[in-house]
Amino acid sequence: MLKVAVIGHGYWGKNIARNFAQSEDFSLEVICDVSEEALKKAKLLYPGVRVIKDYREMPDDIDIVAPIVKVDSHFEIANYFLDKKKHVLLTKPFTKTYEQAQKLIKKADKMGLTVFADHTFIFNPAVRKLKELLPRVGDPYLVMSSRLNLGLYQPDVNVIYDLMPHDMSIIHYIFDTTIVEANSAAFHASGFPQEDFAQTNMIFDNGLRAFVTVSWLSPYKIRDFIIIGDKGMLTYDDNQVGEKVKFYDKGVDAIKKAGANDLAYTSRISYRSGDLYAPAITNTEALSFEFSEFLKSIYDKKTREYYNKITLQTMKSLEMAVDAVDGKKESKKAA
Repeated sequence: MLKVAVIGHGYWGKNIARNFAQSEDFSLEVICDVSEEALKKAKLLYPGVRVIKDYREMPDDIDIVAPIVKVDSHFEIANYFLDKKKHVLLTKPFTKTYEQAQKLIKKADKMGLTVFADHTFIFNPAVRKLKELLPRVGDPYLVMSSRLNLGLYQPDVNVIYDLMPHDMSIIHYIFDTTIVEANSAAFHASGFPQEDFAQTNMIFDNGLRAFVTVSWLSPYKIRDFIIIGDKGMLTYDDNQVGEKVKFYDKGVDAIKKAGANDLAYTSRISYRSGDLYAPAITNTEALSFEFSEFLKSIYDKKTREYYNKITLQTMKSLEMAVDAVDGKKESKKAA
């Protein structure tokens, strides 16, 4: 059984600690947090777990460290524990830059260690079902994703860094594609320091286009993900209790291809509206499955390489989306 330490017992750190504690493959040994109040709560939940305030006081016999901290600290802390020959689980966003992600993954691989991204949604049973059903849409050409809620405002990153990694990791998991161009718009709509509303258009090397909207300023929670193909459409609504994933036999067909400047082109378009299919989705918690894949990646190089690729693709897309919001250029293209 691998011994685990969690750094940061806040909003998300509590979920990470709980799943490690409940797992038969891991043993939660240490919880680290600078907050005395957080440590008191952790001790009440896990009486047998050691609590510390400084991650540098970590016991030598720990096998895995999970820093659930501000993104500015990810690279430094992960690098520190790789030097200590520990496996690392990093919450999203994986790092602040694509270059940092490359360095960590290259270093871990060289040492035979795993540095794993906590891209929770790609382990969600509904997202796994989306990938399974993807062939039904035929040739996919458009993704539309909306991730909106009221908060939580982050002190260190904007809404792109906070929410868009979910959508980007889902895209790269489902399509295994590489971004080539991004156009972004982001606003400080509320007047606070961090941008709280953003939209990014992306183009990928397989011709797929994606339009992603994220915001901390919605009166209600929206979690919509739509895939459009030439033979059908797939939708994923994470807010639904049942029927989270649906396949629609719907679309548009051109009787004869015509350019947009052809005044008669609309007369050659037919609309298809067929059956609706909503598959059963298991209730397995995404983190539970994520941890089983994390464990597999520690012992299996192919699994580790598979998830490393998704992590790097996601970080590349995230960085390009953020870099495109600087007011100096309309888009960011891959080098």
